[in-house]
Amino acid sequence: MIKLENIPAVKVAVFMIIGIIIGYYFNTGIFIVTAGLIIILLIILSVKKIRLLNYSIYILYFLIILTGFFKINYDTCLKPSNSIAFIQDTDRDRDVFVTGIVKEPPEIDLGKVKFLLSTEVAGQSDEQIPVSGNIIVYMNPDMKIDSGKTVPAVNAGDEIKIYGKLRTAPGERNPGEFNYHRYLNLNGIEKIFYSKGYENLEVLSSGNLNFILQNIIYPSRVYALNVVDRQIGGEEGSYLKGLLTGSKTTMSEELKDNFVKAGVMHLIAVSGLNVAYVILFSMMFFSIFRMKREYRYIITIIFIIYYCLFTGAQPSIVRATILGVLVILAWLIQKRIVFLNLIGASAIIVFIIDSRQLFDAGFILSYSATISMVLFFQKTQSIIQPLFFKKRSVVRRICYYFVILFLSTFAAQIGTLPLTSLYFGKISLISFISNLIAVPISNISLALGMLQVITAPLFGFISESIAEVNYLLLKMQIIMINFFGELEFAYTVKYNFDTMSMIIYFIIVAVIYSVTMNNYRFRIVLVLFLILLFIMFSYQVDPQIRIVFFDVGQGDAALVTTPSGKNILIDAGLKNDATDKAKRHIAPYLERNRISDIDLLILTHHHYDHSGGAVYLLENFNIKKIIFNDINIYDRNFKIIEDIIIRRRIERENLYAGDVINIGEDVKFYCLLPKKSDVNYISNNDDCIVLKMKYKEFDILFTSDINADEEQELVRNYGSFLNSDILKVAHHGSKNSSSSEFLAESNPLYSVLSCGYLNHFNHPSPLTIEKLKAAGSIVCRTDLEGAIVFESDGYELRRIIW
Repeated sequence: MIKLENIPAVKVAVFMIIGIIIGYYFNTGIFIVTAGLIIILLIILSVKKIRLLNYSIYILYFLIILTGFFKINYDTCLKPSNSIAFIQDTDRDRDVFVTGIVKEPPEIDLGKVKFLLSTEVAGQSDEQIPVSGNIIVYMNPDMKIDSGKTVPAVNAGDEIKIYGKLRTAPGERNPGEFNYHRYLNLNGIEKIFYSKGYENLEVLSSGNLNFILQNIIYPSRVYALNVVDRQIGGEEGSYLKGLLTGSKTTMSEELKDNFVKAGVMHLIAVSGLNVAYVILFSMMFFSIFRMKREYRYIITIIFIIYYCLFTGAQPSIVRATILGVLVILAWLIQKRIVFLNLIGASAIIVFIIDSRQLFDAGFILSYSATISMVLFFQKTQSIIQPLFFKKRSVVRRICYYFVILFLSTFAAQIGTLPLTSLYFGKISLISFISNLIAVPISNISLALGMLQVITAPLFGFISESIAEVNYLLLKMQIIMINFFGELEFAYTVKYNFDTMSMIIYFIIVAVIYSVTMNNYRFRIVLVLFLILLFIMFSYQVDPQIRIVFFDVGQGDAALVTTPSGKNILIDAGLKNDATDKAKRHIAPYLERNRISDIDLLILTHHHYDHSGGAVYLLENFNIKKIIFNDINIYDRNFKIIEDIIIRRRIERENLYAGDVINIGEDVKFYCLLPKKSDVNYISNNDDCIVLKMKYKEFDILFTSDINADEEQELVRNYGSFLNSDILKVAHHGSKNSSSSEFLAESNPLYSVLSCGYLNHFNHPSPLTIEKLKAAGSIVCRTDLEGAIVFESDGYELRRIIW
């Protein structure tokens, strides 16, 4: 059993984490924190000496918490007055320019360039201002001009001037969605810059980074990646680059998805194993020259730090580097190694450098896996080791290492299970098996890859021979990972952990870990009780009806979930050559909420911004019934939809004015338009399906893309029946919809506008916004607020701020 007095660094790290979390969620600003610290220190100094001695340990803990609180406020609040974070987003109709230094080697994929820029100046032709801060630049070719042209030569250290649009990164636009804005801010990146056309970039000067980065680190990184591309290439080369450097740029989305499904995504996140190989190769090489132990250790530390910078100093490799350095220093001064203490010390150092890393997914997964492996190894080593070393034999030794591999894999999976569910939205069901096979082979590939790169400059033949062997191993691993990832039962999205279930999960793990022969009965009862709580919290029945108006950019999609869990999706968002909003926004929400069945999908009309995402949903979810009306013109998207409907035997109907859909539980949909006699079957806004949903005394009006003429028809035919609590505003807030007469009859408490941020149609129209406000309606916009969510018991309505 580990005693707390033996791991003081862990205690310090835990209290520092508490302070960082408090400071992150109760951000008060750097000056208030500084004033608070001064006041607290004065109070402490005024306490009598005897009392100070009696409570010194508690004061110390409190000061550590304050340190964490202060550090996160310093890291997140302290921005220079000229930070580019304070520059407003660029209007849709104009470009700005930015000059700055390219901080890392650019990533190039299919003519698209991405790089990190440290900004210096921003402005337009007639004005410019000095700025500071990092931005991510995305430069895409203009196919009308740049077709056939080579990508501009941009290198780390170049000072460039580039024209384009400066934008704030999107945050969590829909519940449970990846928060790109938060991710960039945690990594010290303030904005995104979009540039279209190679002619918008001009290189002003070169070699502006420090000597080590400019002449050693980055050239060697580029060289290593080029060696891999030249000797292996393809998916195998992309996989090896991931093993060596953590670069996933050239890996296909399908392969990355299979890595997640098979539970082996950690293989392409450089971490402790990479550092271990650097230490091993370094020690072996310098032992050949009979170098003094002290010199070997110091040079090995330099190599570890070099490798950390070589891979881009990602959180997992920073943690492993610090840990590796601490282990070597312990060897150097001949101290007994307590790994948990070293892990705690490495975390403290990371927080001192940048406390924001506590909230980085890579940091959390890395430390969770490492701590879990250390704890379980210490718990089982005394039991396992004697079983295999009673008699010395090669077979027993091999079996022992396979058992250790299994236990390490098992421990890492236990420690990260709820976290992988949280971050990836999937729980791999075959990760134990896939890791047992993939981890040993990937270790060999990693070692061979390092040898391949190291020997390439002087021993080309040897390097290429190693590459031939490694290619076969990499290919075998990719085949195996694709096989596991594509199995129907490879993963589940049926259950995802929330905060309460994660807490209960880790309590259960901690209780099981601390079981001894003297207390096992009590612990088993406690575990069973916690599992019961786990189930109760996981499957609560919600008596409310829930409506989610998704943020799908310039398009429409709304999900109605009834109290008993039936799901009705009205429209499916935009799909074009650049994006599939259903795949990117709707599907993740459904998966995170364990929704695999859509009871009814209604496509109000055939335009791509409403129906484009239906193809992905039909292929990947169980759609029980679909409704859309016929058209007499060829539509490629609907031809695919109809083929899927036939292949999967999905029930399909048309819907016209006067039809009623009875969902049950007092939930009904009334179709108000179009009249069957008026449909012209050519797919325009005149033929949109207009619906009114009623649940007890609660009403929503879904108006699709109708114009003022159709609104007048609704007023004439339905009058006060149009009165609704929520209005899904017609045609994304176009000036041709939302007539004053229609708004007077519908009289909505809330008006929801579904439109894209800075879209090319200038939706919503300022005139429409004025009319909605004049009607006394509360205006909700997906372009500014993200998804709009409501709940109702049929009588009272409340908006959910997620």
